[in-house]
Amino acid sequence: MTTTQFLKAYSINEVSEMINTPTGTIRQWEKDLNGLLIIPRTKQGARFYTETEIALLQKIKEMRDQKVHKNLIRSLLAKHLESASEPSSEAFEPSHASTNEHEVQVVSNEPPVQQENQIEEMNLRMEAFKQQLLQEIKTEMAHNKNEIVDEIKNELVNNSLHTVQGISKSIQRSNDKRKVEVQVLSDSIQEASERTSERLETLSSQVANDSQGTYEQLEILSSNIAKDSERTSEQLSRKIDQSIKATTSNNLRTLSKVNNSIGDMRHELNEFSKSLGNEQKQISQINQTIHELKEYTETLHHREEVFQELVTNFRQVAASKEKNRWWKFW
Repeated sequence: MTTTQFLKAYSINEVSEMINTPTGTIRQWEKDLNGLLIIPRTKQGARFYTETEIALLQKIKEMRDQKVHKNLIRSLLAKHLESASEPSSEAFEPSHASTNEHEVQVVSNEPPVQQENQIEEMNLRMEAFKQQLLQEIKTEMAHNKNEIVDEIKNELVNNSLHTVQGISKSIQRSNDKRKVEVQVLSDSIQEASERTSERLETLSSQVANDSQGTYEQLEILSSNIAKDSERTSEQLSRKIDQSIKATTSNNLRTLSKVNNSIGDMRHELNEFSKSLGNEQKQISQINQTIHELKEYTETLHHREEVFQELVTNFRQVAASKEKNRWWKFW
């Protein structure tokens, strides 16, 4: 059995004044939410709005005032419409185009959708979405934090290992080079000694065959050879000392660079710890914002309940007026 109900219909200008939003913005919302925000029209193509469309527009306005993105609004509205039943309606023409309010006769097989249940369900979905989003943010931040710490530890270990290996290789190369130099010098000394011995033997044989004067020359030559040997030993000692000093200086410079690198790493770790502290502050600010949004949603729910009471009272008054008209007719 079909029931005939009378609903109030409003023009776009009246709705613009009711929700304090320009008509162009309302039309733009209809375009952005095409397929979700369906505005009925008369046979002449003029838009008209019932309490249901006005309530949805008010919700959209509040979410836009809260800087909610259009895609998120579309997603929430789609979920809301999927769970709610949509009453069927027929196109009609308002009886008085010049008045501010119009009575529209709508034929439906089901009772009107209860706005309170719809709003409560939308609030629950928004709360669940916020909790899920917050949990994902916390999980991602914790995961990234652990990855960064592990990467820094591995990098420090690898750098320290490479540094120690580099120093060891450098010292080993220096020692090998010094050993080679000492070996070369030893070979040179050995060759010089052998040549000197040969020359001494030759001179000795000549001295035995020569006169006493030749013996004096041999003494002079022996003295010169001794002096040459002393100078050669001094030069060898100086070269060895210089090589050792140069190697020690290089090792000290290398160790100084390593100490500077470790200091830089400590500074970077301190900066990273400070950045982690800032991230904790940002998480606290996000929690505070979510708490404020929850309080605002509760206030909005309370206002919606008051609005529903006003609609109920208005319908009761309209019904009483219909009864009075019936008695006047008779």
